[in-house]
Amino acid sequence: MTLKLSENLKVAQKVLAAVNKILREKKIKTEYSRVETYCNGREQGYCIRVFGTSTWGVSISFSEYRSSDAIVVYSSEPSERDSFSMQGNVPDDEAYKNAKFFYGGEFDKAAKHIVALLKKHNK
Repeated sequence: MTLKLSENLKVAQKVLAAVNKILREKKIKTEYSRVETYCNGREQGYCIRVFGTSTWGVSISFSEYRSSDAIVVYSSEPSERDSFSMQGNVPDDEAYKNAKFFYGGEFDKAAKHIVALLKKHNK
């Protein structure tokens, strides 16, 4: 018998795998980044934290959306304060308003969006 991941974590793992594939293929630097968990109620996935870009850096959280099978990506811009809470890497209202959605299993499109954010902030 084995333990199974929840469906939303499976979605996040597929997106993360697609992100890592692009990073490897394009040899994109990520030395200032790390992956953490993201949890906000029914949304559970991963958060990529990019350090060294500002006082608080940049955060990119992604998971299956809480009320559909869409993939949702929340991201912050560099700021003087952490716009994602340390209790689950939950984004603030501004990041929620700017969420990007990907439908129908668009793992690669979500990954390309995340990689574009990483390239922008991982210098």
